[in-house]
Amino acid sequence: MYQKNLEVFLRTYGEANSANLENAAKSGVRAPRAAWPQIQLTLNSPLNLLVLNDRGKYEEAVDVLSLTFETFEATVGPDDRKTMRACDLLACSYTSLNRLDKAGPLFIRALEYREKRLGSLHPETINPLHNLSYLRRQQGALEEALTLGQRALESSKERLGSTHPDKLESVSSVSSTLGALGRYEECEVLDRQALVDIQARLGPWHPDTLRMVHNLAYTLETANTKLDEARELAKQAFKGREEVLDSEHPHLESSRRLLEKIEKKVQSDNLKTTSET
Repeated sequence: MYQKNLEVFLRTYGEANSANLENAAKSGVRAPRAAWPQIQLTLNSPLNLLVLNDRGKYEEAVDVLSLTFETFEATVGPDDRKTMRACDLLACSYTSLNRLDKAGPLFIRALEYREKRLGSLHPETINPLHNLSYLRRQQGALEEALTLGQRALESSKERLGSTHPDKLESVSSVSSTLGALGRYEECEVLDRQALVDIQARLGPWHPDTLRMVHNLAYTLETANTKLDEARELAKQAFKGREEVLDSEHPHLESSRRLLEKIEKKVQSDNLKTTSET
């Protein structure tokens, strides 16, 4: 979620300069002079945000993005597209920290802005839709989450096509909600098709492909079915993430825990089969 929002953000990010930061300070933005070099570095090199995210350093990302968001609000205005990009990223960082009370209003603001300015079917409206869907799922509002996710998925298919990598976010959103509702067969169908599509386009070791491999393994494990296949998928996801992610990244740890959980289930099933024979 975070990385996709950042990729979009990079296309319109970077017009701030020292003069803008001066104006921000005069406008009352709480960005102390000592922090300006960090803001300037971030604005001129957004890759820094991606590095923080890849290392799972969400607290640091929140600190940087909060200052960036305030700066854009004061310099280019609260309804500027760059301000809304920063709004997206800040909300995603808050969500990664499970600070949903902070993320919710930002996600809603970003969605309302895009629906008003661009229309409900515009590609840039898709991200806020599935971001809000994720938030509602985390809050337990599953039916609302499913409706939002399905809206995003249909828009993705219509605007981007069935094999576009950006569709992955919408698929993951709907699949996760279906799983939370116990609708595992529908969830598995979605995950399998998404994996086929994304692997054909990006290859087997791309981070987006590995994410979908992990998701399918998780779906099979949660449904407690096809555990041998789930184990192989979990091994693939863990091995791939071990190669491309920092050793302390939460996604790598998530794959490690999933693999261990599946291994225990497989061992338990084998013991039961042996005892029965």
